[in-house]
Amino acid sequence: MEKEIKIVNPDYVITLGAHAFNLLSSTSLLSEKINYADAVEYGEVIQLSQGKLIVSPFITGQCHTYLT
Repeated sequence: MEKEIKIVNPDYVITLGAHAFNLLSSTSLLSEKINYADAVEYGEVIQLSQGKLIVSPFITGQCHTYLT
């Protein structure tokens, strides 16, 4: 995934759901370590080493995302 993002050099990367976010967070593109729940609750664009990240959860309810 990292190689493709570096080739395409997008302005934004949008992840849908935890699986895509976790795949991206295992690369060097995400400089700070942040878990999926925190990224969803943060609700802001996250800076990547190349471009910016928008984290979009799967809509399954109207509640906040908390890890128990």
